[in-house]
Amino acid sequence: MKTTQPKRTNNKGSTTDGIFEWIGEYIRNQHIAIGDPLPSEDFIVQQTGISRTSVREALTRLRAMGIIDSRRKRGMRLQRSFTLLDFIRLLTDNNVSQDVFAHMGSFRSALEIGLAPEIFRRATYEDVVDLRRTYEKMLNWGNDQALWFQLNRKFHERLVRMSGNKLAIWFWELLDPFFKSMLTYSSTVPATEITLEKHRLIVAALEKRDAYAFEVAMFLHHLHKVNYDDPVYRGGPE
Repeated sequence: MKTTQPKRTNNKGSTTDGIFEWIGEYIRNQHIAIGDPLPSEDFIVQQTGISRTSVREALTRLRAMGIIDSRRKRGMRLQRSFTLLDFIRLLTDNNVSQDVFAHMGSFRSALEIGLAPEIFRRATYEDVVDLRRTYEKMLNWGNDQALWFQLNRKFHERLVRMSGNKLAIWFWELLDPFFKSMLTYSSTVPATEITLEKHRLIVAALEKRDAYAFEVAMFLHHLHKVNYDDPVYRGGPE
């Protein structure tokens, strides 16, 4: 079956990025799966028109990241999903677009909503007291944009850590620099009455040990709009 070869790279970034782009496109076009062979160094040089030194350097980086593996008489093979490279590049990029940043916010919402049952189950008295203190500071410092965002991060970081889920905590720590930069994408003070009420509902549900109210509060918190006439909302903790 004839397959499509990627064209010579025209990446305007670094030479290494151009090689990564070409390899990624090759993997997609050829439907390369984990464990499948990859083209040789000579083939990549021929197809990309990039120097052997640069290609070798790029492949060395991919080996160091564990994305490819190469052995004598076996050649290069894909060892992990190439998406890992995209994720690493994202984490080291200081110029993330607003669109990508929005996707990060959605991921954080999905993470917290999914962890809600475990957060509730594992919540300690000390956890709840700390959340209450953070919420009260948010109430008092709603007009200080920078401080409010810092307190908001602290509130949600505490929730994720309360779950005890190591993968969730690792992802939070990896993405935390982007959560810190949230201020860049907002020109208004976010401490609106609705926003503060959403945080209050979370704390109140934990204080009352009301599992249903807590899950509803977590869900409502991550909605962009809240209908105060909704009977589900009115049924939340006071």
